[in-house]
Amino acid sequence: MNVFSFTKEDLHKMTVYCYDVLLNHFDTNYKLVKPILSQKYIAFPLFITINNPSKTNKLRGCIGTFTKDPTQTIFSHLKKYTIQTAFHDSRFTNNHITKDELKDIELSISLLDSDVECKSLEDWNIGTDGIKISFTHNERQHSGTYLPEVAQEQSWDKMTTIKNLIQKTGYSEEITNEFLQNIKLIKYASNKYTLSFKDFKKYKNNIINKISLSIDIDIDRNNLLRYLTYSGAIYLLFI
Repeated sequence: MNVFSFTKEDLHKMTVYCYDVLLNHFDTNYKLVKPILSQKYIAFPLFITINNPSKTNKLRGCIGTFTKDPTQTIFSHLKKYTIQTAFHDSRFTNNHITKDELKDIELSISLLDSDVECKSLEDWNIGTDGIKISFTHNERQHSGTYLPEVAQEQSWDKMTTIKNLIQKTGYSEEITNEFLQNIKLIKYASNKYTLSFKDFKKYKNNIINKISLSIDIDIDRNNLLRYLTYSGAIYLLFI
């Protein structure tokens, strides 16, 4: 199985689950329920990205893993890296996601496919391939990655992308042609799905409406609230 075999419906449910993880983090009374997917997916390599389009610098966190763990389900990676992205990205120390900011964010899941070693620094496609680089300098190992959308969003050509990624690893010296010859470049594909908090809330409110319609019209409010706990749906009435 590759990451492109994930259905759009399953990707949507996974992204909803990531929002549920965030809400559960802010309030443990929020009910966290794993959705039912079309099949059981193992813990694939993935990255979680959180953006806030209302800010000039919209990125609010991006952390993930290239490790595949067949002993765990996809939910273990979704939960772990949603928390890591929102609250432990070192680029946003003392400025992580807040509960009040949730209404403005967009959350993306990028499921990563198998690595392919590039034949040259030009052997990849902007907007389609993610890239990973690695090199050794002064006995220190450097490595870094950009997801497929980064170069396209920044309007970078291939060499500009690679040079920026080299600097991202912490390397600050001159990037010569001789230096570039020692770069190991790997490409990978990504299946990305993005959901705004606004659309997440709309999805959960639809659940509330469906449950409400299935309940006897004469039921009192306390019992109605008890019924509306599915996947934390009732919590969204107060956000």
